[in-house]
Amino acid sequence: MVEERFEQAATEARAARLALAGAGQDDLINQLAMLETLACIEHEDMVHARAAARVIDEAGSRQRVASLYRAIVRYADGEARAASVELRAAHAHMRAHGDTINEYLADYYGGAALSEIGELGQAQVVAERAWQLAHRAGLRGQAARSRAQQALFAADAVQSGLAHRLAAEALASPQIGPRARARAHCAHARAYAIEGELPVALDHVAQARLAVAAPELAAARAVVDVEEAAIGLTGGDFDRAVELTERALAHDRGRARIYEASRAQLVLAAALVARARRTDLLSAGRAIALARELADRGHLRPVQVGCAILSAALARRGQRDRAAGEVLAEALRELDPERGSLHAGALMAAIDGGAIARAVPGVVALLAHLGFREAIDGYLVDRQGRRAATDKDLARARATHELFVDERRAVIVARQGAVEIKGRPMLCALLAVLVQARGAPVSPEVLYQQAWGVATYHPLQHRNALYVAINRLRSCLREILPGREVIERASTGWRLVDDVDACAAVAAPR
Repeated sequence: MVEERFEQAATEARAARLALAGAGQDDLINQLAMLETLACIEHEDMVHARAAARVIDEAGSRQRVASLYRAIVRYADGEARAASVELRAAHAHMRAHGDTINEYLADYYGGAALSEIGELGQAQVVAERAWQLAHRAGLRGQAARSRAQQALFAADAVQSGLAHRLAAEALASPQIGPRARARAHCAHARAYAIEGELPVALDHVAQARLAVAAPELAAARAVVDVEEAAIGLTGGDFDRAVELTERALAHDRGRARIYEASRAQLVLAAALVARARRTDLLSAGRAIALARELADRGHLRPVQVGCAILSAALARRGQRDRAAGEVLAEALRELDPERGSLHAGALMAAIDGGAIARAVPGVVALLAHLGFREAIDGYLVDRQGRRAATDKDLARARATHELFVDERRAVIVARQGAVEIKGRPMLCALLAVLVQARGAPVSPEVLYQQAWGVATYHPLQHRNALYVAINRLRSCLREILPGREVIERASTGWRLVDDVDACAAVAAPR
């Protein structure tokens, strides 16, 4: 259990429990049934999880412990709203009786249930409490799992910086198990996707996949498939998103937790709506209906909001004369009071533009694929962050920044468009890398790999080429910005000086 080999743990707990039947070892049988219940839930064998929970004795003082485990099963079965109330009561009881392990379990699963019904703020509070319990008790593996869980909650709350910090802390633990490691990488990936950093997000998905490569971790790999599909959808790779979600759903049929199954249906529906082939929209309608049916059972608010968005996107496909915001607002009104939540607010702001849209470039790109915004032509990166942009946004940035580089068209523009240099793709690539670092030093290795588009950097072979290119770029920038030194040498590489108003246009991933 500690090593997160849950399928083996469930099998061994079940065998031991059955072997003890009739031997007068009721307490030990109860403990084995509890372990079996948790192990089955974690590797998504809900049939055996329900059966094991029924074995737990409810007599006398055992009743509250038995009710805790049955509440955890209800949560995993999709009854998140009811389970969240029961888990809150179980936590209070376990805390009053000094039962640290069960108190931790009540908070760990209680936080997950709160997240799935859309109460992200409360979920984060409960998850932090679970981490503190595990940390104080010296349960390092459980502490790492809680940090990975918190990182996912932070990403869902559009708190990317916090998500990265918590995920890094989880990954730094030597006691982290394979599933928790995969979750931490998925949290990194989800946060990077929101920020529009899709290549980095996919790197973390690849690491998550490696963490759960063992044959017995197929259920965890299905979750990673859906995560990669969601990122591919944001980047416009609709065929891959459909392939991955269909694979995950084929694995999950009849065994997955309701939330994971409904989320997979939601991502599949979104990919079909975005791809919009002849039969895709009909298939998308069926997937939305399945996701909504599953979500309504447990009041899984994020999935319900997603269904409203996709229903609006389908309606939008057939009603081009109606404003995108009007169609979406109408769909979200059905979910009142969720309309005022983080999910709905971020989506509406992403359509309307402004500061929130800057904070969620990945969401802006996704909305463009679903037909709620103009098509995304690239990303703009400056000191304020990264955001999805149309050609109009790119033209506006070109005319308003002191220094602008369009990596896609190999153009450097200075002084709000007064000076333009074309035909120097390598200089443009170097400058774009430095701008995207937002003032942080870039090492020779990273600069060479990204500008030249290669996997390795050998100082003896590549150093001269890099230094010559950097010197040419500095000379070029001195010509178009007289009296200014734009690039400076840092101890670990090169960086843009702080007082340069620079912006880069980079290609949207395809």
